[in-house]
Amino acid sequence: MSCDSHTDMDVVVQIRKIDASGRLLAHANIPAPVPVQDLPDANVVKYFGPCGILRASHSVSQLPRKSEEEPPNYSHKSAEPVPTGTKVALEIPIWPIGMVFEECEGVAVIVAGHDLTPPDVGSPPPEPADANLGKHTIYAGPETESFLMLPVIS
Repeated sequence: MSCDSHTDMDVVVQIRKIDASGRLLAHANIPAPVPVQDLPDANVVKYFGPCGILRASHSVSQLPRKSEEEPPNYSHKSAEPVPTGTKVALEIPIWPIGMVFEECEGVAVIVAGHDLTPPDVGSPPPEPADANLGKHTIYAGPETESFLMLPVIS
């Protein structure tokens, strides 16, 4: 990723299930007599999917790994500004979770600069305390090594 006018950026990645038509799915955390899409967007009611977050300047604090299959881990004890407009490789760990997929369901990757979880019931969403300014660019394609690593148990 890169940012055209700032030396840092917060990046949030969320994994969402999609149905056979590509629609984003959600899970009801409580038994409910209504379809999940009719429930309020509150973090105690709906679950959208596992997330990960990384401030780009903290990518230099990545701890050594035993293997490439091990998820990245960060100490956050050091940070270095990302020069404006410079591409930086980000390895963003995502909270582990088990997901069951029916035939024709798939995965969508959502990338944002803010928390993607719904607010608490009765609480307005807080103003973000992030490091995001300017335009952020995600690089993908044959010249990059963009990927999502998902362990699969069948």
